[in-house]
Amino acid sequence: MKNLQKVFILVITIFICSIISGCANNNKNSNSDTSNSVQLSAPVPTWNNGVISWDSVDNASKYEVSINNIISYTYETEIKIDVSTSLQHYDIKIKSISEDLNYTNSEFSDELSFDTLKLYSPNLSYTINHSAHLVTLNWKTSNLYADFYELYLNGAYHSKISSSDINSYVNENESYIINNITCSYSLNGDIFSVGTNQFYIKAISNNKYYLPSNNSNIMSLNKNSQYTNIRVENGQLLYNDNSIYNIDYDMVTKDYDFPVINKEIPDSTSVIDPKEHTLWSDPVYVNIYRIHYPKIIECIKNTDSIDITIQGYDPSYVGTEHKKTLGYDYDKIEFIFFLDTVKQFSIIKNSNCLDEEIFILTKLELVNNNCSIEDINKISIIAHKDGYVSSKIFTFNI
Repeated sequence: MKNLQKVFILVITIFICSIISGCANNNKNSNSDTSNSVQLSAPVPTWNNGVISWDSVDNASKYEVSINNIISYTYETEIKIDVSTSLQHYDIKIKSISEDLNYTNSEFSDELSFDTLKLYSPNLSYTINHSAHLVTLNWKTSNLYADFYELYLNGAYHSKISSSDINSYVNENESYIINNITCSYSLNGDIFSVGTNQFYIKAISNNKYYLPSNNSNIMSLNKNSQYTNIRVENGQLLYNDNSIYNIDYDMVTKDYDFPVINKEIPDSTSVIDPKEHTLWSDPVYVNIYRIHYPKIIECIKNTDSIDITIQGYDPSYVGTEHKKTLGYDYDKIEFIFFLDTVKQFSIIKNSNCLDEEIFILTKLELVNNNCSIEDINKISIIAHKDGYVSSKIFTFNI
């Protein structure tokens, strides 16, 4: 019996020793794995337009993100930063985390420290200076940090507007109000196309941590086509076969010579609320060489001719009579012959009308134009000088 007890105790002792030995070996193996594990690389965070991103780290399961000492975790390789129009400070660092026992976590990355904000969106309007051919952009903003603005025209980027080229001032009495800075910048009207143009601006900073503003409100501007075929006919300035300006010549010049009249053609349509929609045209400056019109003072029908006496006109004379123009001459005189309102024919004759001059329309000239003396009861005359014609047409009833 005693021998059996000794055998049992021996077996129990061997079993316990084997368990203890196994545990010791497991601890030894565990300590060996830890000492041979590899530490992960730390991420390298970068900033791009409100997003912190980094390249993925091999064998990293997730990332620990510290934003102003507040810890969060992500399985992605980027985080979006909340940016407002108020200046904010951020301290950001990131650690690679592994759930594999063969790897240990990285140290935190170098801290990315910066101030950030989003620039205010400008409130845009515009005015037009027709005579200077300029469109002036006006906007209010609070963007002390804006270094330049981008102009977009008809849906595409057009140009950069530097702050140094902008006229601006701070409304000191409105310092507590958002958009208390008034800015203006003038554009040449040539950049706009004929038809409807739409444009807007956005504020930009050279500081990469300051986000561009949203687009301003979109403005529309309608540009009419350029005036064409500009001319003077019978005392009116005409274009495209339409009258656009009645000229009082006696108010323009008192000279006997050929004065140059600089007239800016006005809009054919009045301006409609320039903040929303404007109808406008390119200003056109026209050099009008005014030739003082002559007058028929006598017309005699003979059996074989019509004798026409003309006289020059002095615009400086104020009165009811048609005063002679001394020292004033024409190159040619054009006679237009009518029967009532029906034009029969016209003839151009050389002239030297310094005072009075008589022109004779012969019977042969009438016959050559299939007309007789009886077919004429009205004559109009137009003076020609250096390729220009008189401003008014004088008509004489026979």
